[in-house]
Amino acid sequence: MFFQDVEAADWAIMGRNTHLAADKPNRRRIVFSSQISGWQRPTQLWLDPSDTTPHALADLISGVHRLNAGLILGGTRVHDWFLEHRAIDAVHLTIEPVAFGDGLPVFSAQTSQDPIEVFQLAGFEVQSKVSLNKASTRNQEMVPSGEDKRPGKRRCDWRRAAKFGKIGSCHSTIGRKCQTLNQRPNRRSNTMKRILILALLAATPASAFIADNKLVVRDTGGGSFEVAYRGLSGARQFWCAAGEYVIRELGQPVTTKIYRTSSPPRRAGNGISFSLSPEGAKGTGLLVWGTPKGISASFARSLCDLDYIKLD
Repeated sequence: MFFQDVEAADWAIMGRNTHLAADKPNRRRIVFSSQISGWQRPTQLWLDPSDTTPHALADLISGVHRLNAGLILGGTRVHDWFLEHRAIDAVHLTIEPVAFGDGLPVFSAQTSQDPIEVFQLAGFEVQSKVSLNKASTRNQEMVPSGEDKRPGKRRCDWRRAAKFGKIGSCHSTIGRKCQTLNQRPNRRSNTMKRILILALLAATPASAFIADNKLVVRDTGGGSFEVAYRGLSGARQFWCAAGEYVIRELGQPVTTKIYRTSSPPRRAGNGISFSLSPEGAKGTGLLVWGTPKGISASFARSLCDLDYIKLD
């Protein structure tokens, strides 16, 4: 779902660190920075967010590509800026059953570690829930409920204000009234959808291993393990994670044979099971010479870099 949102967006909006962590020269991006401003590439505009508003973004980049759907990719201060302007139209929240360290807060002033509660306190409600696989990865779409419940915030029905060409703003000072900020009429702004995309992570068993391609590997005992499903993954990606797990996590020689124990083709939403034992081995699901039931860890790891045909 994340990749579908990325492909569907007209522009992605993010902070400098998020941009530099995954620099994509050909992507249309608006990068928030207090130190750099202007067009750094033909499709990448850097700016200081304190000098503009969400509605003004559409005008700034209209000469390059129209902004109908904007993807808010973080980090925390970028989320804060859009929240304070009440300019998040939808939240696509993916919760993985694995933790990558301590993580980062969604908002700088959040008082809860539960991702659903964080957004509920910030004035969002769950609109839909989708289970992505048997490993408990799930996606939830949340939309503004019209009420900011964080400490120091007052009720602000910003959806009603937006209906009249305005954008609502709930101020942090206790006792101030909820006000609206008048905006110059702008057809593009009225149709622009800003989506906050987050992959939030829950607790994980100590046995979980995260491969470089972000697939999660879990030890299932007896020399067996499972690579969990994560959207848009084919057989090549699963074998890549399996090879990396055997070499890096288990410390086995690169010549160690890995066997697939779940039958191809893989069912949608399911992971793939592997073993170091040939017992119960199935086909690899890869297009390779011959019909081997097992491949070496080094060959599996090489699939991370080579564009082999994937059959799944």
